Amino acid sequence: MLKLLDDLDEDKMTTAAVDGLHTFLKPFLYPRNLDNDTGDSNKWDDVFECVIAIYALQDNSSFKVAKDVTQIFAIMHYHVRGAILYQGHRNLAQFSNNLYK
Repeated sequence: MLKLLDDLDEDKMTTAAVDGLHTFLKPFLYPRNLDNDTGDSNKWDDVFECVIAIYALQDNSSFKVAKDVTQIFAIMHYHVRGAILYQGHRNLAQFSNNLYK
């Protein structure tokens, strides 16, 4: 991970480093594959939900009110859209370089 972060330094950034970061972050930002679920639900299965819960937890063991956590959802919306766009860019060659296929 430290190597990846070092490779993402502005002076050394390469396509391989960006691909590595995307590959690492994609499972956190993409929805889970529900076809593989057994129907049993575990509140710890979704990493994204756990991160949001930890972010919203306060020192007094209560959670922030909704109006104080909505900004993170707006920010993550753009991260998810960026990940989807980058994945599309990575797969472009499989579709004859046509974004509309």
